[in-house]
Amino acid sequence: MNFKQWLKTLPVPMLPALVGVLTLSNVFNGLGFTWVRHIFMVLCGALWICATLKVIYHPQQFKEEYNHPILCALYAGWSMCLMIFSQYIAQFSLPVAKVLWLIAVTVHIIHIMIFTIKHAFAHFKTHFYVPAWFVTYNGLAVAVVIGDMMGFLPLQKMITWYCIGIYLFLLPTTIKRLLTHPFEKAVYHTQAIIIAPVSLSLVTYLKMYPEPFKPLVYLLYGLLLLSLLFYFIKLPSFLAFSFMPSFAGITFPMAIGVVASASMVQYFNKYELVKWAYIAEQIRGIQLYLATCVIGYVFIRMMISIFGVDVKIAKAYEA
Repeated sequence: MNFKQWLKTLPVPMLPALVGVLTLSNVFNGLGFTWVRHIFMVLCGALWICATLKVIYHPQQFKEEYNHPILCALYAGWSMCLMIFSQYIAQFSLPVAKVLWLIAVTVHIIHIMIFTIKHAFAHFKTHFYVPAWFVTYNGLAVAVVIGDMMGFLPLQKMITWYCIGIYLFLLPTTIKRLLTHPFEKAVYHTQAIIIAPVSLSLVTYLKMYPEPFKPLVYLLYGLLLLSLLFYFIKLPSFLAFSFMPSFAGITFPMAIGVVASASMVQYFNKYELVKWAYIAEQIRGIQLYLATCVIGYVFIRMMISIFGVDVKIAKAYEA
């Protein structure tokens, strides 16, 4: 198999998995582990470029994947990765970073519009409506999460309110889908994504508004805690399956959940709610531990699958 043929085998869920790995590397960077960030930015950057080349070299396959509602929703991971890369590049060249940030935001907005017309309106089917849709609709908020140095504050505030609004709008129908329609094996892990939109909403709101409306903060935090509880309960069943690319669904939600809890710790400390800050910090510790285990496992297994290491090992033992 040559390089061009290998590109064709790259699974679409690799993109949101990369977003999870990159987000977690930023968390570790904040803890002082700068090498972790550098290593995974470079590694994920190389894989992101490969995913881009796949679209260029195999446009027909891309078209077929983009016509599938769930795979189309996951393609939002491409622009989300670019947003995070722009933050990393800002330390070397802020003008270049801002250009990449704007490109990522523009591409993501166009993707949202196409996805909505194509899959939400024209060809809507209930069994294709899964939490993975939040990757498309709320993934835009990543631009705000990493947007400290990017400027364009009015745009970032608009994105923040859009993120909160679309989350609260889709939440009732998503909960109904979770409770009333069974999830097939191929999309089972998308249930974990329910953590991501509320985490993004909370992080962006607290980031953009130093004096937030407290009832909204507590509403979002309450929903985050309920989403985390749902994830923890489901985690054994998520890991019970044999590995497949859809495991990507359990990665980014946990990583951005850690960031959301860190934001709440800062919020509680700001208002001298020491007891609640301590509780939120301990919850964040549990999240960080699980996120590292889960994301590490999924990323390693995905790399083994992508590079065919498991097949090579099996053949070696058969020989």
